Amino acid sequence: MKYIKDRKEIIILFIVIIMAFFLIFYLYSLPFDALLYGYLLISICFICILLIDFYFYNKKLKQIEYLKREDKIEFEGSLLEMNLVQAFEQREKNLIGQNDSLEEQIRNIEDYFSIWVHQMKLPIAAMKLLLESDTIDVKACKSQLFRMNQNTDMTLAYIRMNSKQTDYLFQFYDLDTMIRKSIHYFAYEFVSMNLSMNFEQTNKKILTDEKWFVFILQQILSNAIKYSKKGGSIHIYFKASSLVIEDHGCGIEQGDLHRIFEKGFTGYNGRMDHKASGLGLYLCKGICKSLNHEISIESKLNEGTKVYITFLLETCKENR
Repeated sequence: MKYIKDRKEIIILFIVIIMAFFLIFYLYSLPFDALLYGYLLISICFICILLIDFYFYNKKLKQIEYLKREDKIEFEGSLLEMNLVQAFEQREKNLIGQNDSLEEQIRNIEDYFSIWVHQMKLPIAAMKLLLESDTIDVKACKSQLFRMNQNTDMTLAYIRMNSKQTDYLFQFYDLDTMIRKSIHYFAYEFVSMNLSMNFEQTNKKILTDEKWFVFILQQILSNAIKYSKKGGSIHIYFKASSLVIEDHGCGIEQGDLHRIFEKGFTGYNGRMDHKASGLGLYLCKGICKSLNHEISIESKLNEGTKVYITFLLETCKENR
């Protein structure tokens, strides 16, 4: 009875069609055998359609009855109404999920900017003290401006990486050119810390995005410089299918290695340094994934750190 109630419109339409046939045959005085044949043909087709529809209807009804038992749903109405309710409920769940995702993104941005503000306050305070002194230390001011510029670049990278539209431009770039550009960016830091750079030419071209790859190199070099001792050295070379950036600084504790790519994780070195945001390597990991590169780290405490950027064979070729 429930099926008939839910499909009453279709049944009424069938009856109307039958009556229309009868009226046409009656008005034109057509043979009764032809009328009977037409009724029989339409009835068989209609019954077949109803049987198929009833099968799917009954299957759906059993699913709804199961939901009523398991989820304690109380609903009285037709199957069509139930379908509409389910559609609205699903739509509501989707909207709630989208809203939760949006709220999480907003919280992440708020967390990041709270870190960023803290990072910016340090060089601003340092510059304020430098400018208040009788003699202005130009080199120290440049160093603080450099830190502010780094923090700004990282913020822009964070925003762009989390954007749905990221301006990647993939083509083969000269790896040595990008490395030299990154080293030049830290020229003042190398001089001020008396660090030596041992750069072995790779003679490679890689399929990547130049702007984003240079950002990765700058983040890795920034960490290498930050945790190197004055008068130390940094070594850049190509091994197998990986670019290796090696320093001989303080190294990373073994207990921190598995978490260094987590967002906001600074580890023992970061807590001692008070300048680390815990976002540099997190951004490097995310960008490397987008560029189809792999990044990994080997380190020994008080001995140094090696950062490997590994390329797929088809994305790396000799520069001839």
